[in-house]
Amino acid sequence: MGNVHTSVRTMWCVFGPSRRPRVPQPAAELAVVVPPTRSKLIRAVLVMAGVAVATGCATYRDDLDRAVGHYDGRRYDQALALLSVLEDDIDSLSEAERAEYAYYRGMSHFLLDQRLHARHWLGRAAARERKAEGALQPDAKSKVEETLDGLNRTRYGGPVDAETATSDDEPAAATED
Repeated sequence: MGNVHTSVRTMWCVFGPSRRPRVPQPAAELAVVVPPTRSKLIRAVLVMAGVAVATGCATYRDDLDRAVGHYDGRRYDQALALLSVLEDDIDSLSEAERAEYAYYRGMSHFLLDQRLHARHWLGRAAARERKAEGALQPDAKSKVEETLDGLNRTRYGGPVDAETATSDDEPAAATED
């Protein structure tokens, strides 16, 4: 009885449900051929994914440029809002862009009289400049150093520049008419 069952199963596999023997096909015919409309769809999806990736990287730079535009237009609160939103994606920026981000964020805080936050971000800008020399423009670098020194003196005290110091013992120079 076991032989009959085995032979029926073998017959089913060889002949299939229609009882016609299956002819083995060459490997080339077994390859999946994608219809032209489907291959165009796949190609279009791949192109759109590539464009999305390329513009996704540029979006962060565009946000930074928009924030710089607000800063240059003296709209520091709007610049700060854009920079705050961009903070979560700061790792998508290059090292120089991160230094620029920290500079503009610190200066925006400073000009909005938010000294604690200004010290933090200007300190980060200075640290990035030390890490990657030339990450900031020379005028931005000097402004960071000057502003950060003033903020640190205000916060921690310390020596005051001789030019800005006026002693209470010395009267101010009188002007003669």
